[in-house]
Amino acid sequence: MVVLCALLPLVIAAASATALPVNTNVVNGSPFGEIADVVSQIDASRLQSTVETLVSFGTRNTFSGDTGIVAAGQWIHDTFASFGAPLDVQFDRFDAVVNGRDVSIVNVLATLPGYDPTDTRVVLLSGHYDSRASNTTDGESAAPGANDDATGTAVTIEAARVLVANAATAQLRLPCTVVFATFAAEEQGLIGSAHVAERYAAQGVNLVAMLNNDIVGGALFSSETGLRDNVHVRLFSETGSAQDGLEDDSPQRQLARYVKDVADLYVDQLEAVLVYRRDRYLRGGDQTSFTALGFNAIRITEMNENHVWQHQDVREVDGVQYGDLPEHVDFGYVKKVAQMNVAAAVAIALAPGSPASAELNMAQLSNQAHIQWTYPPASEGRDRVAGFVVLRRQTDASQWEWASRLFVNTTEAVLPYSVDNFLFAVQAVDSEGHASIAIPVR
Repeated sequence: MVVLCALLPLVIAAASATALPVNTNVVNGSPFGEIADVVSQIDASRLQSTVETLVSFGTRNTFSGDTGIVAAGQWIHDTFASFGAPLDVQFDRFDAVVNGRDVSIVNVLATLPGYDPTDTRVVLLSGHYDSRASNTTDGESAAPGANDDATGTAVTIEAARVLVANAATAQLRLPCTVVFATFAAEEQGLIGSAHVAERYAAQGVNLVAMLNNDIVGGALFSSETGLRDNVHVRLFSETGSAQDGLEDDSPQRQLARYVKDVADLYVDQLEAVLVYRRDRYLRGGDQTSFTALGFNAIRITEMNENHVWQHQDVREVDGVQYGDLPEHVDFGYVKKVAQMNVAAAVAIALAPGSPASAELNMAQLSNQAHIQWTYPPASEGRDRVAGFVVLRRQTDASQWEWASRLFVNTTEAVLPYSVDNFLFAVQAVDSEGHASIAIPVR
């Protein structure tokens, strides 16, 4: 992520600190060329082709059998595999009882390993490839699921294509691992994603960011309001702890802010809107499987959903078309969402990990903020840290208002701002200016 701001005047506490050669992109807000280049490679026609192919299976309901979800899962696997090395494609199979019926659930996971074996971080991009009609257990009726969620699956596949192509040609190699996940049985209660999240937790996977793309087709209009909006996308994030006064500074909120900053910088005609909720009312998504186990995950969804098209049998009643059809999808909009995903994944991966901790030194009352922080763990690119970025915002603001680099290797600073009036955060930054997800100062 690039910090968009003027310099923040700081009083550096460590007198021996020395200046570090940090790229000025961090100050002037210029996009990084390697990220802008990979973003430009996202192809709307490929996204459309993927959605239309998934729709062609007729239904991808969990109970649709060999010609439905099984065939769709195999096609997704083969599509990932066609991108070639170094992508590792695997079926994640397990048996489950769903609505009293025994069924085999199959997630498709594609892993792009990082070049640095010491960097254990994992970034996960996802969508769910199953679909449903009005009855969630109906495995026979047409359930095209074009928007919910062939679009999220298409975003995930297209992101994999672009990042693998760049890694294979050494145009852009990432130090940490990126996983592209297409989950099954989301419509029956997040079953596929829960299996992966539980496995990650048991294995101690260092998942630092999960972006769940669910209903990202830019519904051409809202059924209730008639609103059309192809320039906004919602980022849903969970609340933090009220006990320490950081309700709006959970890891999920920091990730959402980071993705918003990336979208603002790299994606034309798209504004990411922060929504401070776990998900929409009466609905849920695969990101919840991960946040429930302590992972950092957010949901990405179009601005105005059309409930006449979602979770409906395909039919026409009194001139109203029901059903989740591909003609309802704006593929130019899906392209922008895919660009945001790729930009965020690359920005996170190229940066060092976040500082391990950041705290206020409250040894005495003061109208200055004495902040102390620690380096990221060695397993998160600590050796690439060249300095730090301090962020500040007023307590009623949703976004960090402005920031400044510390051109120094100190891990503390005294800022001329009252801790009563402002909130603070810290990012780690490498010598090129790539900055980590922020960690709030507690």
